[in-house]
Amino acid sequence: MRGFAGEGQEGGKWKAAFWWIRLAAILLGGLWALPAWAGPPFVTNDPDPPDVEQWELIFPFTLKRAADGSHSGEFVTFDINYGYDRFTQLSIEVPIPYTRAAGGETRFGVGDVLLEYKRRFGTDERAGYFGINPQLTLPTGSKRRDLGAGRVTMQLPLLYQKRVGQDSVLWRPALQVAGRG
Repeated sequence: MRGFAGEGQEGGKWKAAFWWIRLAAILLGGLWALPAWAGPPFVTNDPDPPDVEQWELIFPFTLKRAADGSHSGEFVTFDINYGYDRFTQLSIEVPIPYTRAAGGETRFGVGDVLLEYKRRFGTDERAGYFGINPQLTLPTGSKRRDLGAGRVTMQLPLLYQKRVGQDSVLWRPALQVAGRG
């Protein structure tokens, strides 16, 4: 590591000490952090698929705690994406949700499975490009145990992405259709 003691640089000990002090402050600061009022479910999605014949594996988790002491969320979601061609992504999401009423038992199991198709139109990030992202959610989770919606849902989002300097701007309007359940 550059700038640390033993490398012949003047002041290396102080730089190392300052680095460790900053790291300790950040870690300790996290202990006193207040709960955030924003968070999942995040609904942003970019129109870029994985590279051709490549897999993208994402394993997020969520935790929600209500004021009444109940808990819910997902232990993990198996989010598996495949780059079919340079414009197309095929995906499946299999969540493992849990729920616990205040003072009650914890219930968990397989949740509602999401099937997804994403198609990008264009490749010029500076000019911007669109994509479509139809999603079908299957009622595989138990509604009785609060692990699923108990009905088929379909979303028809449009995606738009444009590079602005070093940043990307994403826009995602969507139509959601839910079956009876």
